Amino acid sequence: MKTLGIKWEPFRQKLAQNDVALLDKCRIYFTLAANFKEYFEAGKKAILAAPNEPKFRAYKAAFLALEAKYAFWPTDKLMYVQRALTLLDSLVSHHPEDVEIRFLRAMIADRLPSFFNRKAQALSDIAYVVRHLSRLKEPEFEVFVLDYLSSEVQLSEQLERKVSELKSDYDAKSAL
Repeated sequence: MKTLGIKWEPFRQKLAQNDVALLDKCRIYFTLAANFKEYFEAGKKAILAAPNEPKFRAYKAAFLALEAKYAFWPTDKLMYVQRALTLLDSLVSHHPEDVEIRFLRAMIADRLPSFFNRKAQALSDIAYVVRHLSRLKEPEFEVFVLDYLSSEVQLSEQLERKVSELKSDYDAKSAL
């Protein structure tokens, strides 16, 4: 996985603060652990302590996918990915309008080898996320989603334009 060209220090600094909301902590740990193995165990520990609510269960599934990334044996990798996808699919079927859960499934599905046959689903989830991004109501996370989509995902021309427009809108708002 590429490292998004993101400045990682603000993530690390925010994580060091005592008053970080648990959901933000899960987001940060997942983002860091996806790119730096040294954050994986601490992130896994934090997410396992999280409540059994849909968004937190989605991050637990995302950490299962990371478990696959860092596992040594191919059979273990396959098992972790299958468990992660099963959980994410179930969460999306029960919470189809949750943009963040769809975004997590898209992030994971987009990175899988083609034999998992998940590319169409990833693109469908990405299109949904772009159309409904404002539902998140969290500008900082919305900007992260847009940065991720514009730098890490091969988008159709139409989605690329929409993401670019949304990024411009957020840049204009933050300049005020």
